[in-house]
Amino acid sequence: YDINFIDYPLPDQKVLREVVDTFINNLKLKKPSEYFLDILTKTMLGLTKQQAWRVLSKTFVLQNDINETAIDIVNNEKKQLIRQSGALEYWPSTETIRKIGGLWALKKWIIERKDLFTQRALDFGIEYPKGILLSGISGTGKSLAAKAIASSWKLPLLKLEIGAIFGPYIGESEKNIRIALKIAETVAPCVLWIDEIDKATTGAMGISDSGTSARVIGILLSWLQERTKPVFVAATANRLDFLLSTIPELLRSDRFDKIFFLDLPSLKAREEIFRVHIENVRGIRWREFDIKRLALESEGFVGSDIKQAVKDGLILAFNRNEVFSTHHILEAIKSIKPLTETAPEEIENLRRIMKREGLVNAEI
Repeated sequence: YDINFIDYPLPDQKVLREVVDTFINNLKLKKPSEYFLDILTKTMLGLTKQQAWRVLSKTFVLQNDINETAIDIVNNEKKQLIRQSGALEYWPSTETIRKIGGLWALKKWIIERKDLFTQRALDFGIEYPKGILLSGISGTGKSLAAKAIASSWKLPLLKLEIGAIFGPYIGESEKNIRIALKIAETVAPCVLWIDEIDKATTGAMGISDSGTSARVIGILLSWLQERTKPVFVAATANRLDFLLSTIPELLRSDRFDKIFFLDLPSLKAREEIFRVHIENVRGIRWREFDIKRLALESEGFVGSDIKQAVKDGLILAFNRNEVFSTHHILEAIKSIKPLTETAPEEIENLRRIMKREGLVNAEI
């Protein structure tokens, strides 16, 4: 027998509003404000009619009314939906732009686009932003920036685990990537964070895995180019050279709005990064520290090295029962080997690629 699969579209906001109105009328509840109903139905986008009805029922059982609790229950329902994919994770976007030291060009780009997912922007004729690729040296804040985008734009953040896509059975990996991308579209507008996308190229172009990686990448590339739902992709990559040699199509402008390169932080950027991490220590004021000296003594450090130096310095002060100060961090700095010492050739190679490909420096 031939079997035809029919993919029914999820209900739009108008249909979901009908579900809400029917539920309220059936139970003869007091009708909430139009403003609240608009927010509620927008939040429900991505649910089926049955799931929407279940959310309203849960709210009524808990509150004997339809109120703000419904929005929290909707978000929990979406989290459960996301978990079912296996490869997607609903990530709390608590990081903010203020927690990013340096990277001024990248932060400016993010701030300038914070309102582009609004109806006002669409009415103005502006298309949804597609996404950015953050490449460069490990530990420079690529993942932090991806999280900050979702927080700044007040959008849900979904993390796609590339490793979880691949399964042992024929066709399973291709099915998994399609399901993950479909779920991201149902939750839209959202930010889809693909961390270390270069890991998806292991075995790319049919090497060592019977072409599974190549097919998964092909599905992802097609989706990146053809998607119409407001899913903003924030992809990170450490091995830009590997991406260029295996799937150069990924770097085309019709898939990402911008490709940023994150280099070693400058002196000024290191000062800002030290301020951010010292401020994170409870009860400590960064102005009590010699930030300039700390930045000078940490040449070649990336953001993760600086964070570690502050953490190790704080532990030193605690173990000695001393007031946390500059000299504790300076002592910790001496015990950390920066990438400029452990991987100088890798850094120079990445910088050559940045210049050759004309990538945008995230700091300048």
